Amino acid sequence: MTYICDKHKFIFVEVQKTATSSFNYMFHKQYKIKNFLYEGKITGEFNRHRTATYIKNKFSDRWKEYVTFSIVRNPWHRYASWAKWIEDKDVDITIDIIIQRRLSSITDFIFDKDKLIVDKILKFENLQQEWDEFAPTISLEPKTLDHQNKTNIYDYHDYYNDKLIDMVYKKEKKIIDMMGYTYD
Repeated sequence: MTYICDKHKFIFVEVQKTATSSFNYMFHKQYKIKNFLYEGKITGEFNRHRTATYIKNKFSDRWKEYVTFSIVRNPWHRYASWAKWIEDKDVDITIDIIIQRRLSSITDFIFDKDKLIVDKILKFENLQQEWDEFAPTISLEPKTLDHQNKTNIYDYHDYYNDKLIDMVYKKEKKIIDMMGYTYD
């Protein structure tokens, strides 16, 4: 669920497969922060992964006042992580279907058309350090991020061929270029 904290005045826009379970655990268990959406004030808002545009439109009063942030991840790693997570659940969905239909683009979550609308982007690949630096800006002491929702070890390269590499690039070009991600 999108995390809206009235006490610390922040909105966490949750992009799938970017440590959102770990952050929800940290906010709830370590910081003892309640999520505005879970307090029963809003019914029907139980989809964890909402776009920034949706949140901005639905909660415009908070959006104007609160610090907004999200986490991004190398898209090739992100899609492979989703595929591995599904595979571990014995669900028969291929990565090309995940790329094409099952997983929204990172750009869809944090941009409104061509405009970035979150205040801060944390990079998954350096998440603990970035959290440690960012947390004080929303009046939180840095805490160790516990890894939740782990998948078994895998090599993301095993999920790709040239066609799939290109599919991810086309779908995620904006975030790849903006963050300097590569398929290495």
